[in-house]
Amino acid sequence: LAITAAYVLISLEYDPATPATPRLSQLEALEALTSNYCMALPLTEAEWHCLPTLIACRLAMSLTLGTYSASKDPENEYLRLTLVPGWKALQALRGRSSTEWVQMLQSH
Repeated sequence: LAITAAYVLISLEYDPATPATPRLSQLEALEALTSNYCMALPLTEAEWHCLPTLIACRLAMSLTLGTYSASKDPENEYLRLTLVPGWKALQALRGRSSTEWVQMLQSH
């Protein structure tokens, strides 16, 4: 769930293909993901409280590996594709406390 959530947050940071297309907010996207996931497999209270940190860890790991790979092959544009969106996603996620995220996600 955390890995999927991390890549959902990254995908929200890409420029939209069509500007008129309405975009979900980070909260709306994570609410949709977690509520549908929990219909099949409900999270325990401990899992809820770990989730924001696990999402942030996956974003950090993706950014670290992407930066390293890009440094080894600087001509490869593909390796840098998610770096800017990944940093934006991580900054936005860490802009609220884990407790705030959990409260917002559990309330829907």
